[in-house]
Amino acid sequence: MPIETKILAILFIIAVILLIPVFIAGFSLAPWVPIPKDRLEKINRLANLKPGQIFYELGCGDARVAHYIAKANPKAKVIGIEMAYTMYLWSRLRNFISPQKNLTLKHANALKVDLSDANIVYIYMIEPTMNKILKPKFLRELKKNTKIISYACRFLEWDGPYTCEERTKKSKSLHVYTITSQQKI
Repeated sequence: MPIETKILAILFIIAVILLIPVFIAGFSLAPWVPIPKDRLEKINRLANLKPGQIFYELGCGDARVAHYIAKANPKAKVIGIEMAYTMYLWSRLRNFISPQKNLTLKHANALKVDLSDANIVYIYMIEPTMNKILKPKFLRELKKNTKIISYACRFLEWDGPYTCEERTKKSKSLHVYTITSQQKI
């Protein structure tokens, strides 16, 4: 076997090993699909972060949203959570190349992270995960007036304030929810 073929085989095996965590994450929360760049400014406007507030991106992937929000809001604290180690490393590389001092990236399962200090939570996950797992977690942990911004998918039977920023030709809708003290699990 020629050396070029061996090198290609080794590179293929390494690529498969590095991508396995990305596919595993897709079965539990959502597959990694980058959000269109035209929605970043809209998410930032909807978040309307104030100095000192805390913004979480759950399942941040390459941290495109978290990085943008951190850069646009230098006096806010931004936290990106990613379970797939390959994507977590990718997000760290992004922040190494263009550092944002107010951005913290964590390799963790978003379902096990305490979100009680959040002011805004951004998610881009599949509806079954959102409705069966995240909705009860949010209603248990998030404080009153915490805002949840969801790209594409929505919560079913939401009890509190809700708005929808309609889709564009290039991207899907943004759904904005607010936690109220009267909501039940």
